[in-house]
Amino acid sequence: MKKNAIRVSPGFRAILLLGICATLSIAASASAKEPTRKLIISGGRLAHPVEIVDPATLALSDLFAGNYLDTARHAAPEPRRLPQYEVSFYLPDDRGNALERLFARTRLYRAYVVRLALDSAQHTAYVYLPGDGDTWSARNHGVIIRSELEGHWTYASDAWARRISDAIRHAKTRAAPA
Repeated sequence: MKKNAIRVSPGFRAILLLGICATLSIAASASAKEPTRKLIISGGRLAHPVEIVDPATLALSDLFAGNYLDTARHAAPEPRRLPQYEVSFYLPDDRGNALERLFARTRLYRAYVVRLALDSAQHTAYVYLPGDGDTWSARNHGVIIRSELEGHWTYASDAWARRISDAIRHAKTRAAPA
């Protein structure tokens, strides 16, 4: 027998292994419905995409809670003459092994995409959740399905609309076409 060797009982090894597995399992399941970590807005007359990472806006952008939508109101009319933007919701990337995710810096991936139309004069925003056959529908369905809202315009929640509108208003824009 080697000097200074530590003897570990089989029971202790089993408990240690069980503890490690439980920790990794909790870490993996905790990321299952993580809150939105970033928004990127593009389109309209924006010169460059706008990245939003401030906690107050992200708290209003919870993809799973759907708090960016005003579901108390009925479907909205299609806002044909308003500037439209694409809003991408980013979530933590839980692909890869659990040990890697536990110790590595969180990677984000584009999880969900909607269209947004802003009516600055009325202080109203409209959100279009892609429906069957739309560009982002298949990707969105890999995260969450909102069948009663998909393929239709709906109202954005007032608080979310104000935050997003402010971010767009302060962003650099391209000149309007002549």
